[in-house]
Parts: sequence; C-alpha cells; structure tokens
Amino acid sequence: MSGVDKMIIPVAGKPLISFSIEAFLNCKKFDQIFITANDSNRDEIKEIVGRYSADKVVVISGGVRRQDSVKCALDMISIQTWLPSMMALDLL
Repeated sequence: MSGVDKMIIPVAGKPLISFSIEAFLNCKKFDQIFITANDSNRDEIKEIVGRYSADKVVVISGGVRRQDSVKCALDMISIQTWLPSMMALDLL
C-alpha cells in the first residue's frame, strides 16, 4: 500500500486509527495518549482525534522515519513532569 496513509484508511466505516484511539481511551492505565503525525496527515489526524473530545490525546509532529517519530514522542514525554506508563505500538 505504498503511498497510502494506513492510519486514515476506512475500515468498518471509520479511520483505522480510530480503533486504537478508542482502545486507549477505554484503558484507564494511560493518562495521556501521544499520536505522531507527519506534515501530510497532521490536520486530518487532529480532526479524527477531535471527534472524541478527549483532552488526553495529543497529536505531535512526527519524523521522516518511524524511529524519528518514536523519538519525537519520547521527547514530548520527557518534557512532562510525571513519568507515565509507556508503550510503543507498531500498528502496521
């Protein structure tokens, strides 16, 4: 699926990332959820997140490669005054 943004393709009538957002919002073990998005999909991801009216979901700029995006998320977490439980999830 080269060139297709897998996070936003529709599955069962909603963007694929919606399933992950819902799962993490329903899990009380996480205080905050970070989603990395690149320049080409950031606005669309923010719009999807906005459907959930969830303050605990934060969309941040990702990197060129997956490992760069993980680093961006870890850098954001390190800014926080608390140390949350973390999980790196390779969705696809």
